[in-house]
Amino acid sequence: MPSLARNALCLVSEYGRPTLFITLACNPYWPEIKSMPIEGQTAYDRADVTCKVFHANVDIFMHNLRLGKYFGPDHKIIYEIRVIEYQQRGLPHMHIVVQLSNIPHYNTERSRLTCWIDQNINATLPPISESSSDRMKNIHLLIKTHMVHKCSKGEGGCLN
Repeated sequence: MPSLARNALCLVSEYGRPTLFITLACNPYWPEIKSMPIEGQTAYDRADVTCKVFHANVDIFMHNLRLGKYFGPDHKIIYEIRVIEYQQRGLPHMHIVVQLSNIPHYNTERSRLTCWIDQNINATLPPISESSSDRMKNIHLLIKTHMVHKCSKGEGGCLN
């Protein structure tokens, strides 16, 4: 394990600081996971299923990231560092550090970098009204369901 950390530090010292830090967490409500447990079981009882589904989703995500689906084909990956961990409740999650090409440099082109971040990374919930399209309503529901932390006890809740 120390050699992996040294390798990561060498990449950063050779190519520069990363552009993105991404966390990809296993969702116990993915349809592939929900359909597998026997009656009375949850995703937490079926580590074999959750791990296979999680790794399949990691492969899809990484494939799309490498092809430029999320940030465009102009931004190739210079390096990536991935670590998979298991949460206290037993579900896997992955941290990814990525450096992309053609990103404004953080020291010299600060205003261009800020514009790039604002165009590509957004942490706001899209507003919904009566006239919103079904697609936008669905996106809003998916974000509220899967991306907004709800601190509650019980299945999938915090243990703090």
